[in-house]
Amino acid sequence: MKEIKEEVKSYNIKYEAIDGTIFYNKEECEKYEQSAKVVLRAKFKKLVLAENTEYTLFNVGQDDNLVYAVKMSQIEDADTVKQLYVADHEWLTKNEDYQRYIDRAFNIIDKAYKENDVLLVGENCDNEISIIATRNTTIETLNSLDKQNEEK
Repeated sequence: MKEIKEEVKSYNIKYEAIDGTIFYNKEECEKYEQSAKVVLRAKFKKLVLAENTEYTLFNVGQDDNLVYAVKMSQIEDADTVKQLYVADHEWLTKNEDYQRYIDRAFNIIDKAYKENDVLLVGENCDNEISIIATRNTTIETLNSLDKQNEEK
């Protein structure tokens, strides 16, 4: 009898959910991600001070796009907004070129939290959120525009 050793290569396919949880079944991963988004949305809605349509607030845009005024009093609140943003924009995490969008959103969220300011968050008709600005930054920008117009 002759013993023959043969190298066998095999691969296990893993699916990584948006929060880093690993699954070996694609459907389970998708279900988990959807339920995680539901939980994040419920936490996010508790942070909303006010909401209105984009058109009502800015006299442009669409009635099915919303703008939220969000107040974050704990670091966990800021983390919830960040997690929801990443969950809604998972495709951004798959390409290093898009990291700047995540960084920009996180910087605005951190600024609003640290300065105890209101965060303005948009939501489009596909229920994806976007981080717009802080209230104070928006006011400063508008005041600057007014000043420029007065100087003309």
